[in-house]
Amino acid sequence: MALRRLGAEVTVYEAYAEPAGRVGSFLSLASNGLRVLRALGVLEQVRRAGFDVPRQRMWAGSGKLLGDVPRGRLGGDGLHSVTLMRGALVETLRTEALTAGAHLVTGERLVDAAATDTGVRAVFASGRTAEASLLVGADGIHSVTRTPLDPDAPVLAYAGLYSVSGVSEGVPVEPGVFHMTFARNGAFLHLAAPDDRP
Repeated sequence: MALRRLGAEVTVYEAYAEPAGRVGSFLSLASNGLRVLRALGVLEQVRRAGFDVPRQRMWAGSGKLLGDVPRGRLGGDGLHSVTLMRGALVETLRTEALTAGAHLVTGERLVDAAATDTGVRAVFASGRTAEASLLVGADGIHSVTRTPLDPDAPVLAYAGLYSVSGVSEGVPVEPGVFHMTFARNGAFLHLAAPDDRP
């Protein structure tokens, strides 16, 4: 969206044949991320796809309340953290990018990339190639883009952290509050989604 605003021709190559729909679990966007969405002109669309979570409570494993603070913002900031399903965020941003004039090509998985005299050439598993002035590798932690363009890129190493997420029904939780309960070797996070959200 930002590149389209600058007048650049933009093509997004998506590895999956069908753009993912309602996949993943919930994620929260703090006020700094929401400000970026506002600059892109899509804040209200993303907010409609999710719900505000204005408070955060931190608990000890014993049940003692450690803190109750505004969620993801300074106290005087009216921009609350927004929580939504990952798939809803992707669908919203994809729709807005297409509306802005970006092109979407599905079923093309990047396997290699190389710098050229005028920019970069991307090579896909199908044998298709594409050349451009700029390649943005938004392909996750195991990025295929990183190493071909920067052989000295940091090598990933497991840091001993992992997370598990999911959705439960029928658990009584106060709405609008992000709860974080600390344990010896981790934390448990939970919050209530509005009844009309999946």
